[in-house]
Amino acid sequence: GVVGEDRKELTYSISGTVVEGDLFEVFLDTTADSASPEGDYPITVSVWTSGNYEVTTVKGVYHLTTSDLGFKAEGTNCVYDGQEHGIRVSVSEESGAKIYYSKKALSDTSDIAQNPDVTEAVPTIKNAGTLETYYYVVKDGTLLFNGVKSVTVKKAELTVTANDAEILQGEDPNNAGVSYEGFVNGEDASVVKGTPKYTYNYKKGDKAGNYYILPSGLSADNYTITYRKGTLIVNAKQ
Repeated sequence: GVVGEDRKELTYSISGTVVEGDLFEVFLDTTADSASPEGDYPITVSVWTSGNYEVTTVKGVYHLTTSDLGFKAEGTNCVYDGQEHGIRVSVSEESGAKIYYSKKALSDTSDIAQNPDVTEAVPTIKNAGTLETYYYVVKDGTLLFNGVKSVTVKKAELTVTANDAEILQGEDPNNAGVSYEGFVNGEDASVVKGTPKYTYNYKKGDKAGNYYILPSGLSADNYTITYRKGTLIVNAKQ
């Protein structure tokens, strides 16, 4: 926090699982307020539970400085583009603070720089999904800020269209494969799983005319697939 400003919201993280519907309430408090001088203030943790949990609490530190150190922390939501994405945490160069990252909450923050679970490189995610990253801003061995932000990569849109095909009246329905639109980062049909299946509103013996071909049966880890109909042209026999 910053001396003279309202106290920032206190946050917490949980390592473990809380069953939905169980009583589990966490209360945080610190003696720091807008009139407090620069320094470190303990953040105390108390928990009310239904009695089904063995809870270990770890005190945090509310660090008051005379400036905000230019601190910013942001998560992001994006659409799959084949690139790596991570949270963005920054402090001013003049602050002299360092930022550490972890994919899990640290139970011990006494010596973050030596913790084997942290890294100075931002963890990243490329494929569709969500990555939570815990950050710790440290200066001269003192934890100034910490929290958690997430990056969510949503699936890109991929359109699969049945190619038009022609047959003669009296023949079985047939197709000419599919075409794709929406691949990113130079990807192609090699990332698509499955074999196309086709349905037709034409059956052998129907009259000449135009009918549809509708593909289905495909999937892709990083794409949401939309299917579009092609045209089956049934020509009359001469």
